[in-house]
Amino acid sequence: ACNGRGNALHALERLDEALAAFSQAVALAPQSAEMHYNLANQQLQLGLIPAAIASFERTLALEPGHAQAAQNLLFTLNYSDRHDAQKIACAHRQWGPRVAGTSGSADPDSKGVQPFAAVQVADRAPVHPRATHDAQHPIRIGFVSRDLRTHSVAFFLLPLLQALDRARFAVTFYPTGGIADEMTARLQALSSGWRSIESLDDDTAAQAIAQDGIDVLIDLAGHSAGQRLGVFARRPARCQMTWLGYPNTTGVPQIDWRIVDALTDPDDAAARHATEGLLRLPGCFLCYQPPAEAPPVSARIAGSPIVFGSFNALAKISEATIALWAAVLHAVSDAQLALKAAGLEQPGVQQRLRDAFAGHGIDPQRLRFLPREADVAAHLASYGGIDIALDTFPYHGTTTTCEALWMGVPVVSLVGDRHVSRVGASLLAAAGHPEWSTYTTDAYAAKAAQLARVALADSQTRQGLRSTVAASALLDAGRFTVEFAEAIVQALDPEGERDRAAPRRGLLQ
Repeated sequence: ACNGRGNALHALERLDEALAAFSQAVALAPQSAEMHYNLANQQLQLGLIPAAIASFERTLALEPGHAQAAQNLLFTLNYSDRHDAQKIACAHRQWGPRVAGTSGSADPDSKGVQPFAAVQVADRAPVHPRATHDAQHPIRIGFVSRDLRTHSVAFFLLPLLQALDRARFAVTFYPTGGIADEMTARLQALSSGWRSIESLDDDTAAQAIAQDGIDVLIDLAGHSAGQRLGVFARRPARCQMTWLGYPNTTGVPQIDWRIVDALTDPDDAAARHATEGLLRLPGCFLCYQPPAEAPPVSARIAGSPIVFGSFNALAKISEATIALWAAVLHAVSDAQLALKAAGLEQPGVQQRLRDAFAGHGIDPQRLRFLPREADVAAHLASYGGIDIALDTFPYHGTTTTCEALWMGVPVVSLVGDRHVSRVGASLLAAAGHPEWSTYTTDAYAAKAAQLARVALADSQTRQGLRSTVAASALLDAGRFTVEFAEAIVQALDPEGERDRAAPRRGLLQ
């Protein structure tokens, strides 16, 4: 009954009350994996990351075969400021094969994240019918995703599709669910094929992809919602990759490559943490296209106090992030902090954040909680109320960083030890402002304070930033698509047997 009440409250978006109901269900049935699993999902949605990780781990201790709990544990670990890159990579190696439906090294008696261990996976016989690619025909790329709609994944996918050379590449989409909208129609119009695999089991979906003759199959989900890693485990294409939709290794040995860049995954340590090979693009691994409905950059109101802000997801506001932002507010003593995210309307969430900042000596009255907007234009217009965007840590913003820059708002980022905490550095470098990436808490606060002084001194800097970003590599779809296409070609033909002009070396790591 408590569990059912929690589900009803969740559906009504009364999330604080839902959390209490699920907690009561766990207290009444402490040996029920499903009760712990539902509690964990609610904790994740409310940004209670350490608690959610503990609840997912408890679920798996009670039911080691609970693949959805394993998937959500891996997803949640990316937000953790208590686990380093190696421990998180270990968890992906441990549980990734289970999520994909193959035999892995997960130990039913394990507690928490375990050290690295050899993963023995019973690799299935590949089902793709073609051993090599016919150079006389376009390379066939397949994308697997649930987010082929108005979603961050689609925002970054669209410029690639619009610039891709149709004589060399043919694109087929394999949607795994989700609600179709105007963006879906745009993506479908740019494709050569569209085959839903939502209702197909993994074996049937893999056979369908193989029959389509796909050369390169690209996962856009990782361990996020709608993933179909089990299809990849059956290897329906001779080259398989993951990109864009998930900020870590999948842990699935049958995925050959992960598309990144030299700033997000710069060294041998990054390579050791991935089960895939790293396919590093020469520039940023993403290309942004601003929404057509984005409003003009608004002018700053002269004489108004500085407002720092973040529109990142609640789960990204870690204890480390709060400490960072508190240091900024101490450095600019009369500034305010505006936050906007799903879940912030919950009274319990607001009080938790006020208490957390008070613990760092920040008056809770300096916090502002902004409401969610009904459409993209109104959401982007909200950036007009902030002067400097503060990136989260360890999990950086991606779409939010690009949106802020396009709306004339500089972004301060702290660089960390793994992909999720290095995306900001890649985006800012591509946008022409690598100096806004910092490497210590003190430098982060100092950079934010410096940008605050600039904003107070010159109200026109916002307009100039949009012009800079518009001319930057971050929006250069032509350059990005050439680099992306060359990476695909090299992955298919690393020895250069395929006839192509001016191959770029050094992508494969």
